[in-house]
Amino acid sequence: MYEFGNLKGMDRDYIQDSTRYVVKSLHRGSIIPGNRIEMSRNVYLEPGAEIIGGIWADQLHIINGEVEIHKSVFVRKSLFIGKCDPGTPPITMNSCCVVGDDVVQNGQFPLLRFRSDLYSSRVNLKNAIIYGSIYADQIMLDHCIVLGGVYCKGRMEIRNSIVFTFRANVAVLNENVSLLSPFGLSDSMIQIKAPVNVLSLNDLFKGEEPSVKGVLTLDETDIYFYRTGVEVKNKAVMTDLLKEDCSEIGSMENAMCVLSMAGRVIEANEIAKGFRANKNLIQFLTLHSHLSDAEKKSLTSEDLESIEAKMYALIEEKAPFPKLESTYSFNELFKKYKGE
Repeated sequence: MYEFGNLKGMDRDYIQDSTRYVVKSLHRGSIIPGNRIEMSRNVYLEPGAEIIGGIWADQLHIINGEVEIHKSVFVRKSLFIGKCDPGTPPITMNSCCVVGDDVVQNGQFPLLRFRSDLYSSRVNLKNAIIYGSIYADQIMLDHCIVLGGVYCKGRMEIRNSIVFTFRANVAVLNENVSLLSPFGLSDSMIQIKAPVNVLSLNDLFKGEEPSVKGVLTLDETDIYFYRTGVEVKNKAVMTDLLKEDCSEIGSMENAMCVLSMAGRVIEANEIAKGFRANKNLIQFLTLHSHLSDAEKKSLTSEDLESIEAKMYALIEEKAPFPKLESTYSFNELFKKYKGE
């Protein structure tokens, strides 16, 4: 396991040379290389570090919580986040973060907050909220909230998390996974270890009502396949067609696996309203860091922290959600749309 270097004995607010740049207080401006040698420099951020600009680093080590970076972060190799005690102030990155190799969070604390998109080869997060999307080759999420999409070229594994939607080559959905949009895509068979909740949220700005209006539950019967030239069919019907081209479902050629509520007989009007409300809330939150200062005043940091706390409560409480009463018989639907 990676061990952080010994930085004891430093009595200045920062130290800088051609191999390392250490910050432990307010730093005005960006940390960028001034010559070719400094392009291989590692950056270390200690508690209390606040970078008003952005960062370019060969490796970025965030040793503890209470760190904030205002502009974009580019790391040629890996981003390491140290393990901290519960109650440690969060780490906040206010703009996009691009990491060449790994994003490694060594413990559940502190909270890691990305205000924009995260790009990397491999992502392993254990307690993070991403206001944008994640783009990576391999992704593992535990106790995370992703208000955008999770887009993975390889294997994606999610547990105890809420995401908006996902698109992966291999998708594994473990226990206590919730979606804010009623679909997800995979190039191979979606592995569902436990039913997936599709949440319809109430107004999270209000404190007097429950966070969740209702939930639809998706399972393996809600997995569908599409192959070029073949219409969408349910798993049971599609399996025989797949055997023509491949020995196992996990290696489907020119095929797509879809997790969707499309096959449900539902009254969609109320559900659609809920999902539109989800979309509007997510768009406002994800664009918030890019708004003007005047527009940002409509949503304070206390509001954001309250919304985050409510969404994390949905993960941690694991309480049964109210079911959306959406299933109707065909006769009821015909009567409804005929106005009877």
